[in-house]
Amino acid sequence: MLLTEHIARCEAEGIDFNNFWFKSTLGRLQEVFFQHHEQVFKYVDTLESLLFTSDIDHHILSVFQQFCALKA
Repeated sequence: MLLTEHIARCEAEGIDFNNFWFKSTLGRLQEVFFQHHEQVFKYVDTLESLLFTSDIDHHILSVFQQFCALKA
């Protein structure tokens, strides 16, 4: 995932990853979840098992988990 690559690159360079680009891209991910919620909910189990696993950064994972909590 591009966000994970950004975090790894910033950490390797010793700079803060939580910059404007990261925040806006993470916000866009959340926006896509909300705008396409019907389609995303159909594939939430697949997304969880393939993409949003426990080894992904907690900033990214929390956006997905918050979205999933809306259906619970």
